[in-house]
Amino acid sequence: MIEPRIDPSADALVTTVIPTYRRPALLKRAIESVLGQTAGTQRIAVYDNASGDDTGAVVLDIARRDPRVRYHRQAANLGPFENFRFGLAEVSTPFFSLLSDDDVLLPRFYETALSALREHPTALFAVTRVLQVDRTGHLLSIEGRSWSPGLHGPPDSVREMLRLGYVTWTGTLFRREVIQRTGGFDSQTAAAFDLDFLLRLAARCPFVICDRVGGVYMAETSVVALEASLIAWEKIIDNISIEPRLSTSERAQAQQALRQQLAGLVYRIGRAAARQGKVPEARSAARVLRERFAETRRARLIEATAVVCRRVRVVPALLALLLQGYRDVRSSGLRGRLDAGDRRFLETMEPG
Repeated sequence: MIEPRIDPSADALVTTVIPTYRRPALLKRAIESVLGQTAGTQRIAVYDNASGDDTGAVVLDIARRDPRVRYHRQAANLGPFENFRFGLAEVSTPFFSLLSDDDVLLPRFYETALSALREHPTALFAVTRVLQVDRTGHLLSIEGRSWSPGLHGPPDSVREMLRLGYVTWTGTLFRREVIQRTGGFDSQTAAAFDLDFLLRLAARCPFVICDRVGGVYMAETSVVALEASLIAWEKIIDNISIEPRLSTSERAQAQQALRQQLAGLVYRIGRAAARQGKVPEARSAARVLRERFAETRRARLIEATAVVCRRVRVVPALLALLLQGYRDVRSSGLRGRLDAGDRRFLETMEPG
């Protein structure tokens, strides 16, 4: 437990849950993005997954200057899922948000989300747009930009989420009641528990979409583990198949859409593995596409890419160069859709 103390967060309205592991510099940036909010009384709860580095010293130094920051170090590494679940169980404020240690909030996130929830008292969470960037500073996407602002609710919101894209919890503020509505995180979806959590919420309660960017999400570049992803997504499909608030036809449609998305994910995993010369992983993905989804064409594309990248060493470098050029063009186009303030904020996150 985080040791209770008399401080400005005693009557906090919002808890920011920040699980962390061995990224003290990025963690400091994440904490400071919360401390710089324009509204809301925050309690910042940092859960260190037994980093064994200077993470504790960094957080405690900030806490000495601002007692809204609280620090808990796990006795042993629980893994990211259990560390998130531990933090969720500790929430006692009326509202909370979940922030990864390498992500940040824009200054008006809590102001925007709290205002939206006051305006829509039936909504159990508020979603802002989120900028997805890579570690080289490219803007990859603006998550949530396809959604129309305003109130959304089941069952239509499930179809919208499957069609328009999943919202990102980096830019989401929840009422604490959502924990009871869902029972928390499902351990069998550990590789994609955020997606499962939000999809089950969309099936059970209304939420509000805000027409403002509220956070920046750092995209991972490593190859996703195929087996873990399959287990998680199959459980997500099972969960939606027994969702009592959806009709039989709505559950069937959701299952079909999720299976199509899972096939797409397997293809992307296999393609990324092939480009990185990880031939066994690429072949495993191709086999799953062929045997489980009857996706023969995409399976062959993965296998062909793996063979070419293995035999011709210049190909991965060429692919990386082409991808870099594509990201340069896409990033420039997406930045043009941001207002001046969001562009300036994004520039502060760029390397160097």
